[in-house]
Amino acid sequence: MTKVSVELDKELVEIARLKSKSLNQTISQQIEVWATVGQILEENPDLTYEFVKDAIRSNTQKSLGQLEPFSFG
Repeated sequence: MTKVSVELDKELVEIARLKSKSLNQTISQQIEVWATVGQILEENPDLTYEFVKDAIRSNTQKSLGQLEPFSFG
């Protein structure tokens, strides 16, 4: 992945720093999550934030092999 540098508001970076520590991730990872959620919500205005957050979490769990098969009935 190619990395680029961008200038961000100091207050935004500080908020990301606090949030990233509580979630055990880097500041960059936290800002990437926010950007991903924002992009998905812009492209799908009928979806709720909670739905998008849960979908991202489920996708991550799937990629890590942490989901269990679900059987109906």
